[in-house]
Amino acid sequence: MTEKKKLHIARLMSFLIPCGIMLLAFALCGKYPFGGDAALESDAGAQYYPFFLLLRRMVRGGESLLYTWRAGLGVNFWALLAYYCLNPWNLAALLLPESLVQGFLSLSVCCRIGLAGLFCCVLLQTLSPKRSGTAVFFSAVYGLSLWFVYNFFQLIWLDAAAMVPLVLAGTVRLVRERNLRMYPLVLFLSLICNPYMTYITAVMTVLCWIILLVTERKPLRAIPAEAGRFFGCSLLAGGMAAILLLPLAFALGATASAAQSMPALNALPDSLPAVIGRLADLTDPIQHIGLPNLSSSMLCVFLVPGYLTARRIPLRERICGGALLLFLIISLWYPPLDYLWHGLHIPNGFIHRFAFLVPLVMLVMGYRFTATLAEDDALPRRKKLLMLLPMFGGAAAVCLLAAHYQTTDVVLVSVVLTVLYGLLYLWQAAAPRFRPVMLTLTGLLVCVELAVSSYMTVNFLTPLYTADSLTPQPEIEAAAEAIRGETGHGFSRTAVTKGHGYNPELFYDIPFGGTLYSSMISSALSDTLKTLGMDADYNTNYYFYQPLSPDAVLLTGIGYVIAPDGEMQADALYRQLGDTPAYAFRYDVPAGFCVPADFSVPEEETCIPLHNALFAQMTGGQMLYVPQTVTADAPETVPRENAGESAEKENTVLRFRAKTDAAGQFVCDLHWDGAPEAVRSIELFADGESLFFEGYAKNQPYADSMALRQLSSLPADCELTAEITLRGRPDGNASVNFARLDEDALAAGIEALRPAMLDVTEIGGRTLSGSVTAGEGQMLLLSVPYDKGWRITADGEPVTAEQPLPGLTGIPLSAGTHTIRMQFTPQGFAAGCIISTGSWILFLLLCIRKQKKPQRPEV
Repeated sequence: MTEKKKLHIARLMSFLIPCGIMLLAFALCGKYPFGGDAALESDAGAQYYPFFLLLRRMVRGGESLLYTWRAGLGVNFWALLAYYCLNPWNLAALLLPESLVQGFLSLSVCCRIGLAGLFCCVLLQTLSPKRSGTAVFFSAVYGLSLWFVYNFFQLIWLDAAAMVPLVLAGTVRLVRERNLRMYPLVLFLSLICNPYMTYITAVMTVLCWIILLVTERKPLRAIPAEAGRFFGCSLLAGGMAAILLLPLAFALGATASAAQSMPALNALPDSLPAVIGRLADLTDPIQHIGLPNLSSSMLCVFLVPGYLTARRIPLRERICGGALLLFLIISLWYPPLDYLWHGLHIPNGFIHRFAFLVPLVMLVMGYRFTATLAEDDALPRRKKLLMLLPMFGGAAAVCLLAAHYQTTDVVLVSVVLTVLYGLLYLWQAAAPRFRPVMLTLTGLLVCVELAVSSYMTVNFLTPLYTADSLTPQPEIEAAAEAIRGETGHGFSRTAVTKGHGYNPELFYDIPFGGTLYSSMISSALSDTLKTLGMDADYNTNYYFYQPLSPDAVLLTGIGYVIAPDGEMQADALYRQLGDTPAYAFRYDVPAGFCVPADFSVPEEETCIPLHNALFAQMTGGQMLYVPQTVTADAPETVPRENAGESAEKENTVLRFRAKTDAAGQFVCDLHWDGAPEAVRSIELFADGESLFFEGYAKNQPYADSMALRQLSSLPADCELTAEITLRGRPDGNASVNFARLDEDALAAGIEALRPAMLDVTEIGGRTLSGSVTAGEGQMLLLSVPYDKGWRITADGEPVTAEQPLPGLTGIPLSAGTHTIRMQFTPQGFAAGCIISTGSWILFLLLCIRKQKKPQRPEV
């Protein structure tokens, strides 16, 4: 068999083994399509899959990919596409019927992990091609390391992390052979898979390039030329992807991530030995906040000390490899370095996103140690056996740390595996002629170890979704159909209530969305929507629907609500569409309307005065809510029943009372300024009947918000009671306000607003057009997210947009009737097109140019 054929077979096996083991784990754990639990867990089900369905609908419908009205209040879709959707798997899935897409993307998880093994094999063969057989099981270790297996649902991360070895292989060929084609091409592919994770790849690549210059003994006079090739090719790859990267960079600049600061230099949250203990086998996976997921195989843990002490390996290589491994581990432990690795950003969850690099460095060390075993065959047997002592010592230290810090419940497994791997390497040291058998047995043991750890890791994850929950629900589909069938419903947005997914509108053909969960949300928009009463948080990148005040409905444009679980009922504000769970706001909901030029968010600390002030600004003085007189009872201390040994032996109950002044629809405004964990529950009553109850656990505490709690329609002289139950006797103050909706003032205010509403003549794709009549000293306020990519004209003349409410678009106008036209082009899109075109022309010229190989010095 030729060497070339051996290399190809090794690469095939490096793909099939991790892919097959992951398929087996999915089948045993009942992941779709083998069972009912969704393989598209967490962010895959909340973001990646819904965004792909949106992309599929837009492509098949021939819509513009620059902007969409279907997601949230409107989204720069080109930036969202660059961040979430543009990878080969999604592009292939565009060709499939929608019924097959979930199964295809679920199975692609296994293929992605297989590709991680394949690309790792390419790297190992590039470094040392003679031992292609051992590259197979070391490559499987990379694809099935704990980071990959536990983050299997992070589809866009898997793509970029899988390509890291391929980018490093391109770097090796660039330095050794001056190959100018592979490195920029694979770096470009990584960039389009996920630019954020490719930043981590780029940092790692720079470090490895420096190590290559040292280990390849490049003279100082050659450094400028080497740097020119490396950084030139890196810039070329970035230029090839500039059409995506520039608009994405501008979009991310408006998010909360752009404003984060570096942690304090003296911040040391975790124990460094505890981090090292995470290298043991079968450690408990950490999903959000905690120590990094470093476990891969005890074979790598066993071999690293051997690599560092093996004299047959050049000293400068061992020093560089050890320094790189130590730097990665310290970076995972030391928050300021972790902040730098994450692109000047502190992740809200799924921290230590570069932890997969530690197993990669360790397996490269293990492979180099194993691939050079034959060079020690001439040494005395006693000396070869003594060389194994630091290997046993290093593995034992990791096992002891794992036991001490309780990173795993089964330390004995790591001990047994260490002994087995040690015996195999002892055997080859004592009898080198049996080395092929030893390596075969080692590979089989690695596969068994990886299969067990993969099954236990996948099984450890608590399912968040079922496969059925990621398919359109008949009840919501019927509501969406009823909304689409509304005659003249025009622009009004649609929101699905909380508890039905994170981007629920994207599963249905709803032309104008109302909620969004995405890393691309402007922090200013999130703040404004939270003030208006939506469940929004810029730190966790979402805004979800919850019952809104009428002024907030007009400002957000959310005129339709789908409430599948009976959270709503027809009342003075909403009418039900047939027997579906769809509800329509009873008044016109425009895309925008004219407001005073000095319109702003009032400085009110509680909801009812805030909404009254907003509505008064909008309508010229109408007050939306009539406050009710509230009295507070003396705090009551109540012993807890069945408290047991708990430190919380008693509760403090705060009660606030009011009597309705007339029949109508009532709301409650409630705030607590003490520790959020102190609130045990909130309950609202009307004449002793409970209307609202919400309990809070310490790990999911009460969050003070600007949301109004709806109490429905109540008669006159009804006694309202708000009851706040606190844990123990905490410090803090509570305030409660009740108010009645003034339906006459609402109708009069909307009627006064009607002449100033925008009459939409065209909306779709990246365009919004219409006409509006403005009064003296007014501006047009739109429920459209502010973005510098909008090009706006009034009567054909360019207009500069403002933000009367942070994150929403305002257009200054003179008095009179105006024709408004808005067209969206992402910031940086034109420049990106030019740069990408030039970069691709340059790359193609490099590809067709005859490569000059460096002359090797004569021996």
